[in-house]
Amino acid sequence: MNTALEKELDGYEEKRNAYKQNNFEWLKTNEHLYTHALTLTFKPSKIYAYTSAFNSSVPMGSSRMIEGYQESMRLFIRKMNKSLYGSSGVRQKKLVIVPALEGLFGGKVPHYHCCLGVDDDKFASLTDSVKEAWKDVPFAGYEVKVEPYRDSGWLTYINKFSNNPNAITIDWDNTNLGVKS
Repeated sequence: MNTALEKELDGYEEKRNAYKQNNFEWLKTNEHLYTHALTLTFKPSKIYAYTSAFNSSVPMGSSRMIEGYQESMRLFIRKMNKSLYGSSGVRQKKLVIVPALEGLFGGKVPHYHCCLGVDDDKFASLTDSVKEAWKDVPFAGYEVKVEPYRDSGWLTYINKFSNNPNAITIDWDNTNLGVKS
């Protein structure tokens, strides 16, 4: 027989799984928009240099640092829109992007995994555009991977830690499905 605590924990686990499943279904619903899979890694030494400037030891997964990572992603998106679509891209937000933030805890390196969608005529220059846009954002590291989007396995991968609605995984503030805002 289950104790009250076991029942409460079971209910909590069900809610976490439901949240994760809802995120996956949302990602899957928009799968037709994705053309590429990206990994963009932050550089720990830049993060430490930033935090030491304030004479504080701010953990990489703190809300203060998460805001910094999100600001880096916003800047990256602006640079990508301008690079790929010119000034109309900045106004119209043509870039499809769903970023997922990982590596915030456990001594890992913070990084984004992203679903990206661009027009077919942008494929040839995409890797160079991504590397150029990423290199100038705060905390940017050198590890940048751009691969063609193949299947929903990538969605499962970037959604693996989205089981807590109170923690950031999918960066909803920077998610854009390529429509005017």
